[in-house]
Amino acid sequence: MISAILSLFILVSDASEVASYLLGKQSVACTSYPSAPCCSVPPWDVLQYSWWMAQAGQEWDVDPMVPAAIAWHESKLISDAIGPSGHDSGLLQIVHHYVPESHEELLDPETNIMVGARVLAWWKSRPAYAEHYLAHYAGGVSPEARHYVFEAWVIAETTGKELPVFGGAP
Repeated sequence: MISAILSLFILVSDASEVASYLLGKQSVACTSYPSAPCCSVPPWDVLQYSWWMAQAGQEWDVDPMVPAAIAWHESKLISDAIGPSGHDSGLLQIVHHYVPESHEELLDPETNIMVGARVLAWWKSRPAYAEHYLAHYAGGVSPEARHYVFEAWVIAETTGKELPVFGGAP
């Protein structure tokens, strides 16, 4: 019973932290650019995404701030976003060729978040990649992956968390 209560407390705490981060990012973006697509995402959707990110973090042993940073950078919280190549789907812009879920399934925000956390956990479980699993999610330790690394560094600096950043500050 104590374990279940503690687990729920951690889940609520994580969801609150993710929601604060995402709503803050959205607020800043919408203040600067009121017509930005992310301004049309209702706060209650952001709260729901935050809850799912916290659940995915617990299920897959991934800090829920990592999927939050990816979702912000990749889709600006637009759940049905499709990347320029047509292969990247949903909040975390998952390439459907690399996972068993279909393109349509990945447009469901809850599925997308859970699959993204599963992919992150897979990279994290590989000894050669564990330290830098966030960069590998983005396609490897390359200049193109630096946007994830920068966001992870910002989160680490502001929250005091140690996230999978390589090479220190970008």
